[in-house]
Amino acid sequence: MRKTTMMNRKGLKGVLLLTCLFLTGVWCKNNAAFVYSRIGGDILLPCSNLKASNCSLISWSFYGGVQVRFTYEVRGGQMRADTDKANRLSVTSNCSLLLHDLRLDDIGTYRCLWQEEPVCDVYLSLLTITAFSKITDLHPGGNLILSCHISTFFDLGSCRSYSNEFRLSWVMENGTELPTESRYELIAPTRCNITLVTKLQREDNNRKWRCQTRIRFPHLSGTVRSSCPSAALCSAWLCQ
Repeated sequence: MRKTTMMNRKGLKGVLLLTCLFLTGVWCKNNAAFVYSRIGGDILLPCSNLKASNCSLISWSFYGGVQVRFTYEVRGGQMRADTDKANRLSVTSNCSLLLHDLRLDDIGTYRCLWQEEPVCDVYLSLLTITAFSKITDLHPGGNLILSCHISTFFDLGSCRSYSNEFRLSWVMENGTELPTESRYELIAPTRCNITLVTKLQREDNNRKWRCQTRIRFPHLSGTVRSSCPSAALCSAWLCQ
């Protein structure tokens, strides 16, 4: 029994733990919100600047998904039972929309309407982190391989070469750039995907790296109030 416990503890040291912390993206003066989350997570889609609280007069429409379509998810404060999101949606007390168990088909544009008049547009993108390293790689001298991918509302899930509004990057936990050391390698085959390859050192035990995305819309120049990068923090426990 004691031997098994010791083996389990040793195995735990080699587990790669991915902790994802996702922040609201960019809020604009023209009643638009850019929000980010992860596949399988939850997200609150805010109906901001609403001047009344009678949700029976609220509707929510959706445009996007892998199979591009337009639907009404909520009509007159009531969730439609015939949509693919029906059992994952709920309307909050302030008429915002809470969406659970996020899927790729959820990315797109959500519009909050008051008596069929637009109130706020909410743009949802999803960030995915994949670890390609094996447990046996997590030791000083081994390689840690982390891939970060964003599926954006702008491309409806695809990654088109003509768009440069989104930028992914791997940085240190505090948001500073990676040190200019040969042990760090960045591979970015597309603007929607970036992979970090790190030659691990002993001091990397429990160190965190951050994948973040920034959004830039030149045509919204002068309208952005604040900008926060969406981010995922990744930690590695090394086998000693």
